[in-house]
Amino acid sequence: MQFHSAKVGSTTFEVPVHYKLVRPVGSGAYGVVVSAVDERTGRKVAIKKVCDVQAVAYANKIIKLYMLMCPLRMSIVSACY
Repeated sequence: MQFHSAKVGSTTFEVPVHYKLVRPVGSGAYGVVVSAVDERTGRKVAIKKVCDVQAVAYANKIIKLYMLMCPLRMSIVSACY
């Protein structure tokens, strides 16, 4: 799979080439969310980049979130990278 980089604010996202980043949506304790379009399907998606997880407690919460979201791939989650 090929990836490209796009800078949104001060955060650089590396996403598959078929995603076009549109605009920032928000940021929080775990990272930054951007709105994007899957150019293969035209589907609007949100992409979250988890950044700077230094505390073990935060890292454990991120892993739990990832494990909860990935099984939902067919309904609401496009992909987990």
